Amino acid sequence: MPISFPRRLEDNPSHLNYPGGNDRVVYGEGLFVGYKYYDQMKTEPLFPFGFGLSYTTFAYSNVRLSSDVLAVGGAEPRATTVTVDTTNTGSTAGKEVVQFYVSQTSTPRLIRPKRELRAWAKVLVEPGQTRAVSATLDFESVCYWDDRLHRWVVDPGARFEVIAAAHARDPGISASFCAAA
Repeated sequence: MPISFPRRLEDNPSHLNYPGGNDRVVYGEGLFVGYKYYDQMKTEPLFPFGFGLSYTTFAYSNVRLSSDVLAVGGAEPRATTVTVDTTNTGSTAGKEVVQFYVSQTSTPRLIRPKRELRAWAKVLVEPGQTRAVSATLDFESVCYWDDRLHRWVVDPGARFEVIAAAHARDPGISASFCAAA
């Protein structure tokens, strides 16, 4: 699903600001829109972002990074590749959308969402087959906008984890890395 469905109307991110006033709509959610709001409020949606039904089942294993250091400074920032093995544990061929969320595990200088979708890949997997699914993480995967500096930044020495998951509420499996100049 491309959106999260709330269990109750009151669980909707915009409910706190509805109906607004003086013909003005207030977007008070800030960074915490959609699945990020449910993470922040620790509220379980009826259907989370990225949730889908299938005629088969999948399991993730062996998440790994091409490097546990993501170079974000200098003239040529580097990227790292995250790979996870995706196994079709059912009896029917099926397509799986592997979602890669990034979470800053060190204390951020500014408020950030708990985790943010940064990449995804759709793969067809035959019954009993395991496919390696990869995505690239780069500066844009870990940065945030700093209003004071008027630019995109990464906290010096920040630590992150990338989580391979089936949907926004899936704990998934993770690997850790750090950002370095």
